[in-house]
Amino acid sequence: MPASHPLVVKTAFLGYGDSPPIGGVNQKSLSTSQAVRAFGRRLCLTSTVPVPVIGPLQLSFTGTAWTKYLGELIASGLLQISLTRLNDLDAAIDSLTAPLRQPISQ
Repeated sequence: MPASHPLVVKTAFLGYGDSPPIGGVNQKSLSTSQAVRAFGRRLCLTSTVPVPVIGPLQLSFTGTAWTKYLGELIASGLLQISLTRLNDLDAAIDSLTAPLRQPISQ
């Protein structure tokens, strides 16, 4: 994600790593295991089956899938909640009342 993206700025406590710039824009990233731990609390492969998060080697989403899923969290109001640590992020994701609109495809 762009280093200046509101989600990156709001969750800087996650310890994003630097990634190569794209089009001259600085980028930040998390490993798959970090991203699943931080944001995966409401991931679903279908509308009724939660993603079985057994380990980071057994789950991998494309960039498009992550973009869609994170966009749904943002659209549901995630950035409107105060976040200062990982526990705050967990509680915020759990508190979102708007359901995620679409299942995420791998």
